[in-house]
Amino acid sequence: MWMNKWIKSNCCQQCIKKIGQIVIKQRLVLVCEVAKSFDLAIKKRKIITKRKSFGLWIIRKEIDYLQPYFSYTKTLCVSRIKYSNWTMTDKKITFKYILAIIIAVIFTWIIHEFAHWLTSELLGYDTIMRLNGISSTNGENPSDWHKIFISASGPIITILQGLVVFIILKSRNWNKYLYVFLFTAFYMRLLAGLMNFINPNDEGRISAFLEIGTFTLPIIVSGLLFFMVYKISKKYNLNWKFQLWTTLIVMIASSILILSDQFFGIRIL
Repeated sequence: MWMNKWIKSNCCQQCIKKIGQIVIKQRLVLVCEVAKSFDLAIKKRKIITKRKSFGLWIIRKEIDYLQPYFSYTKTLCVSRIKYSNWTMTDKKITFKYILAIIIAVIFTWIIHEFAHWLTSELLGYDTIMRLNGISSTNGENPSDWHKIFISASGPIITILQGLVVFIILKSRNWNKYLYVFLFTAFYMRLLAGLMNFINPNDEGRISAFLEIGTFTLPIIVSGLLFFMVYKISKKYNLNWKFQLWTTLIVMIASSILILSDQFFGIRIL
């Protein structure tokens, strides 16, 4: 008897009404709202049980005419969950993914060097931009502070690239084609930091000029980008195989780009 009274209550009637709206409009968003409404009704009546088993019990015992609506609701909810799980776990290494990595490497290197070139030009120096570096056309040597500004512009734009991708992936769904732009930014600055053992590079030159140790800024920049990669990897449960293949492909693509610049001196601007 108490169940019949509860079914006739306003709370349950609102749920039934919403289910009818779903069947008519066939909108997935309203499906999830109905599921939440059922949860709310159950909690108000202090019925401690799972929504699935409780909902099926009501349908079978009291309101059989709602079974098609409930089945429709359940089907759409399951479909949405399966689609969400698929998008969250799309970590296959495909040709399209490899192509995305190559594009990310080229984009990251070019925009990095473009920042160097643009800063140098704005400071009044005639500069040539290549795939992996810039140089003065007339051999003019910038002042110490100008060197700092030119050196800082590249890492700043690379950090901004990684930060933008990090924010997007943190606030939205998984996208492996977007993730490579974050990972490539991290790899580029890590590689530049290691190159300081041979010759001071961007952050290394700035650190040496500020007399804080050649590796201080490289460690800070690489650590910041690594933190972003780590947080995204943890959020989407990226396994070591996916990370390993991504690293190898980025390494190969960047090596080809760097060697191409050294042997052919490809001029961009």
